[in-house]
Formats: sequence, structure tokens, C-alpha cells
Amino acid sequence: MERASRQLTPQIKAEAAMWLGLLHADNRSTADEDGFRAWIRENPAHLAAFDSITAMWEVAAGARAVREELRPVKRRAVIGGMGLLALLGGSLTVWRAAYAGVYETEVGEQKRVMLKDGTYAFLDTDTHIRVDFNDKARNIELQVGRANFRVAPDNARPFVVTAADHRISAQQSNLDVSRIGDTVAVLLVEGTATVETERHHVKKSTVVETGQRLVVRSADAVNIDRPNPRPLLAWHTGQAIFANETLEDAVAEMNRYSSVTLEIADPSIRELRISGVYRVGDVAAFARSLARLLPIDVRETDDHVQLLADPQRHTEG
Repeated sequence: MERASRQLTPQIKAEAAMWLGLLHADNRSTADEDGFRAWIRENPAHLAAFDSITAMWEVAAGARAVREELRPVKRRAVIGGMGLLALLGGSLTVWRAAYAGVYETEVGEQKRVMLKDGTYAFLDTDTHIRVDFNDKARNIELQVGRANFRVAPDNARPFVVTAADHRISAQQSNLDVSRIGDTVAVLLVEGTATVETERHHVKKSTVVETGQRLVVRSADAVNIDRPNPRPLLAWHTGQAIFANETLEDAVAEMNRYSSVTLEIADPSIRELRISGVYRVGDVAAFARSLARLLPIDVRETDDHVQLLADPQRHTEG
């Protein structure tokens, strides 16, 4: 623990403060708790930072309690009002410096950030967003990738995410927005959002509510459904959940998280079906797992993993 304490950076301290705020929020969810546990496992310094920030928070809350008999709801308000981050000194300076810029993740990386309005943003692998807040609106441009936003309330300024030619406007909501290839998708985990789309120079406005997903593809009309959210939100905890998906689609999803490419070398196995829960980031382990379940062989090299049909098992099947 002593070594981990020496590794604390301003960003890690600020992330710890963000997690403390989320865990004490009135609307804390199971996904928040799972995400926190995943963050703790990522780096021993994360636990050291969280313990340090918690101790600072308890001291600050205890001192205030002596003066005004602090209640739990007020303790949450201290966190939500950035009171704890103010205790971090240099960490707050670092966080402010990033507000007006670009947030991005590399392939295989995920990142949690807190925006200056109190909105929490969680960026998936290979994601790029640009933040531009002004007096009239809180603008986010999702250039590529996928992000979850827990939007802080601000009645004077809508929270607007632009993905391709589509505008997603929300107030206090929790939403996943993705721009992967030619497809833009919006999943409302909680709350509502208005999505403005334009096709053939005709604008259309659609309201998306809790549990609904809106999907727009380059050549298709706007589609709204109410899917099982668990597979769609599995990325929050570093997982991929497949429910009778084709091998081709599963490979495409796993490849988003790895610099080592998983390749289907035999077209005859593309339509094989797969179900299960898998940890993202290690395509070789995923491929070996597939080989135990499906009639396929695996060939591994330094920079790619090939999937081929296993003739013997195909014949037996």
C-alpha cells in the first residue's frame, strides 16, 4: 500500500473523488458499483487514492457536523458541489485544464472523467469526444466510439451530444451514445432525450425514454426498440455479452478492444452462433474459449489470431 500511495497522480485522486461522489449519490446504481470495483482492480494506486480521499471526506464532514449537525443528504451535497475536489488542490487544477479540450481513449482503454458542470462521462475503447460549454448550451461532439453520460441538471443549458449529423438533447439523464462505423445509437438508461435526425434534407425529432434505444444507420430509417439493456451495458464493466450472435459480429466487437486482430480466415464459420459472457481485451483467450465450444481451430501469431474451421469436428457435427 505504501508503494501504491507514492504512485498517486492528480488524475487518480480526481477519479477517486468522482467515485466517492457516485457511491454517495441518491441515484447510485448497480452499474456504478460494478464500475467502481472494476476501477479498483485496475491499479493498486486506485485503492490507495480512494482510501485517502475517503479519509479527507470524513474529516471534512466530521468538522462540519460539529457545527451544524450534518445529515447524510448534506454529505452528498458536499460531494456533488465539488467540495471534496476543492480539497485536492493541484488535482482540481489538472481537471479544470482538461475541461475545454478533447477527451480520448486508445484501443483497449476506458476512461472516466468529470466535466465542469458535474456531468460524469465514461469513455469506451477508441473513443474521442470534444467538449465545448458556453452560456447557452453544453455541447459534446462524439467523433468516434461510445460514451456514457450521467447528465448533471442545468435548466438554463441543455446537454447536447452531436454524433455525425444527429443531435441528442437531454437534461438530467443517463444515456449511452455510440458512433461506430455508419451507425449511431442512443440508449436511455434513465430519463429522456430528444434526438434530431436528418435524412434527405428532412429533419425529424424523436423523443427517447427510459429503456428505449434509437438506432440510425446511413441508409436506413430511424428505428426505436426496447432491448435487454444488460448486453448493451456490459462494456461498463469490461465485458461483452453475446446472446446467439453470429461469430462475425462477436469478432467485430472483440476487435474493438485489442491491437491484436482476431481474424475469421474461413468464411464457412462466419455464421456460427455464440452466446456467453466474455472479458474484453484478450482476443487470444477469447479465441481459445471459442475453440472449446465451436468446431474451429485457432492459429496465433504476434499480431493476429486466426479462426479456421476444424474439418474433423465439422464432420462429427
